[in-house]
Amino acid sequence: MTRSKIYYFFTLIVPLSVLFPQSSPDWIDKMPSDEKYFWARENVGTRGLTEEEYKSKANNQALKTISMQIRITVSGQARSSFSETMDETDATFQEIFEQESSTSTIADIQGAEKYDEHTTATTYWVIWRLDKDLHEKNMENF
Repeated sequence: MTRSKIYYFFTLIVPLSVLFPQSSPDWIDKMPSDEKYFWARENVGTRGLTEEEYKSKANNQALKTISMQIRITVSGQARSSFSETMDETDATFQEIFEQESSTSTIADIQGAEKYDEHTTATTYWVIWRLDKDLHEKNMENF
C-alpha cells in the first residue's frame, strides 16, 4: 500500500507541479492602482549576473523611475545691469549680465520602499513605491 502511494506521488503529483509552476504576482501584469503612491516596476534578466548584480540593477532602475515621476526643485536668480559712462571725448557703454541657477533632487529617495519581488528562471522582477504624502513632507524639510 505504501509503495502505491509513493508511485502515485511520483507519477502524477510531481509532473503536475512541473506543468503548473507557481503563478506570478498580479503586479507583474498590472501595476497597482493605488494613487496614494508613486510606483515603479522593473525587471532584469538574471543570466550571467550574480544575485547581487541583478537585484542591484533592478532596484536602481526602479528608484530612477520613481525619481522621474517626482517634480525636481529648480531655483534660480538673475541680475542684469547696464551702465553708461560718458566724458567729453568718448562715450563708453558697459553691460553686465549675471545668472545663477541650481537644480536639486534627493539622491536617496527618502521613504521609498520595496513593495515586492519575484524571480523566475530567467528574470528578476521588483516593485517599489513611495508614499506621495510622505514625499511631500520630506520636501518641506529639504
